Amino acid sequence: MDMWWGIVGEAYAGRANADRIIRHLFKDVRGTELARNIDQAVALLPGLKGITPMRNRVVQAFRRIQKQNKKSSSGALLDRALAKT
Repeated sequence: MDMWWGIVGEAYAGRANADRIIRHLFKDVRGTELARNIDQAVALLPGLKGITPMRNRVVQAFRRIQKQNKKSSSGALLDRALAKT
């Protein structure tokens, strides 16, 4: 599932643009809760219990941004997102 799942429009707009949108939408506690709700909805589908595609994508985006920026603020956001899930 992780190989096939992606943000709508990511293939067209590119991973970097999707990462920026993810950083904006999922940057705080509300965003973390939204990602958790998306994963819970996906888990209700037959055969998909236990997967967390949205959380995985958010973590990937923040890690890439952290590598690119090397700023402590992105690292703190990632740490908070990981701690809440």
